[in-house]
This record gives sequence, C-alpha cells and structure tokens, in this order.
Amino acid sequence: MKKYAIALAFAALPFATTAQALNYNYVEGGLVMYSDIDGEDLTGFGVRASYELEQVDPKAFVYGGYTLMSDNIDVTQLHFGAGYRFEINNQTEAWAGAGFDSTKVKVKISGLGTFSDSDTALALRGGVRHQLTEDTELAATMRIVTGDYDYTGFAFTVRQRLNEQLSLLGEIDSFDGDIGFIAGVHYGF
Repeated sequence: MKKYAIALAFAALPFATTAQALNYNYVEGGLVMYSDIDGEDLTGFGVRASYELEQVDPKAFVYGGYTLMSDNIDVTQLHFGAGYRFEINNQTEAWAGAGFDSTKVKVKISGLGTFSDSDTALALRGGVRHQLTEDTELAATMRIVTGDYDYTGFAFTVRQRLNEQLSLLGEIDSFDGDIGFIAGVHYGF
C-alpha cells in the first residue's frame, strides 16, 4: 500500500502547481496585426484593462479595450462592459460579461475625400482562463457583437510571466473568420 501511495504521489507531480490565483486587475497592450480583412492588411496597437469590483462582489469586474488599426482604411474599436467569474477549480475559471462595442471605419479615397461610418452595439463576451503553471496562463474567449458591424470572434491567449507583475502576451484572434495576431505585455496590479 505504501508503494502504491508513493507511486500515486509521483504520478500527480506534473499536475501539481503553486499557481497564483487568476488576476482580474490588469492592463495589457501591444501590436495588433490582421491579414486580409476585406483586402486590407491592418496593423496597429491595442490596449485592454480589467478591474475587480471587490467592494461590490469579489467575483465581479469591469473591462474595456481600445484598438486602432490602419492600412488604406482606419479601424478604431472601443469596448467596455462588466463581467462575472465562476471558479471551476483552483487553476481554472470561466467568465461571462456584457457591454458595448463601438467601431468606426474611415476610408480616404484619393480625389474624393474621406468617408467614415460608425456603430455602437451590444456585445456579449465570455471565456475560460487556466493557470497552467506558476508562470503560464492560457485563455480562450468568445465575443458576439451585434449591430451594423456585427461579428463573432474567438481568441486564444498565452500569458508568460516574467516577474510578479509583468508578463509577455501572445494571442491568435479570429475576427469573423479573419485571423489576427496580438503580441505585447501584460501588467497585473
């Protein structure tokens, strides 16, 4: 029996972790690149943030983000909302949120001038975050945006911690079927 317990303990070692609790107080940002969205290769920057509402409910948080991308067109996106997290186990949480997305598209046509259009609409977001190891977090998210610029998006994110507060961020994003990449930094507070 003692040998069985020792073997079981060694078998569980790869799954044991001293992972930190998932943090919803952060700011992150970096380079955003989408290839071939309606013939445009959009490049720019994005910033996102989240803040826990401990005074209201420790599982509630607000979130938001801003992205500016350009090629022959300029696309500006702003989103904000409120969410709630649900613990699955000590390393994994699911979350859901609702808010608003605002998109503005500006096109400059030589000799004709500049034309723009914008829309603000309801958006639903949700996902799963998992602390794989003490220094590595994986996340998968989905967003559904309604309105004139309606779309469904999916993102798969890796955050690799460098120190207590700073992590590298890598993300593959699907924006209504168009693939994009985000590379940057994540600062937790």
